[in-house]
Amino acid sequence: YPYGPLKCSDGQEMRLLELRPGKFTDPIRCDLVHVNLRDDLVYEALSYTWATDDGDEELSKVMKCSNHIMNISVTCDAALRTLRDPFIKRTLWVDQVCINQKNTKERSQQVVSMNRIYSRASAVQVVVGIGHPEGKGTPPERRVLTALFSRRWFGRLWVVQEVALARFAMIHFGEQQMRLSDNVLNRLGNVCRDLGVRIPPPLRWSPDYLRGSQPLLACLSDARPAACKEPEDKVFAVRSLMEPSIQPLVPVDYAKPFSETYIRVAIAAIETNRSLDVL
Repeated sequence: YPYGPLKCSDGQEMRLLELRPGKFTDPIRCDLVHVNLRDDLVYEALSYTWATDDGDEELSKVMKCSNHIMNISVTCDAALRTLRDPFIKRTLWVDQVCINQKNTKERSQQVVSMNRIYSRASAVQVVVGIGHPEGKGTPPERRVLTALFSRRWFGRLWVVQEVALARFAMIHFGEQQMRLSDNVLNRLGNVCRDLGVRIPPPLRWSPDYLRGSQPLLACLSDARPAACKEPEDKVFAVRSLMEPSIQPLVPVDYAKPFSETYIRVAIAAIETNRSLDVL
């Protein structure tokens, strides 16, 4: 797909996907438009995983975008079909499509803007899979929760900030959907504790948790149980949730080796905590 350049020097420009209406089985058609976060935008952000539950992240599906063919993953295809309205256009931010993943400079710049992208969205639509959870064991509630939480989305790191920064989050599982309100998350946490089910990283937040004000080491500790593809993403994926004063100390730059990012984190921890305990 022939991406047009973003004005990275401005630091506010991004792309939005305008998903044309259609039935679930219709070919996917959309348009990419350039917008600025400073403007009064109305859009939703997608939270999903690039790979399927069995690890397939090949761009094996195609859609027509602005009269060009674009390759997308199976999960992206399924998510867009799940969210597509049969009658009206839907405007979405989808990382796999809206970021030129082959442009390292653009990727770095857009990761820095993640907090604004997800917090400015009118809603974050979470698509965790197609079908219904199944599993073995008793009681039935524990079986369903265990099967649901085994889905890849619940174990990935990037989705933590996507939920934590959301004004309004809706989770979709096949044809079922539920709002991830503070009340629902608190009740879900209580049920998990009662049943002895581990609460997955994306759901380990309360109404006062995160929101861009967590200490550096607390964010990194929360990141440990969750998985990501690139080693530097253990830092970058939770950077938006760190205290604002810490974020400039950990710049996002995919062009540099991940070891340099880890060194910067160590220096930032020493400077902010005035302690060598991190070593």
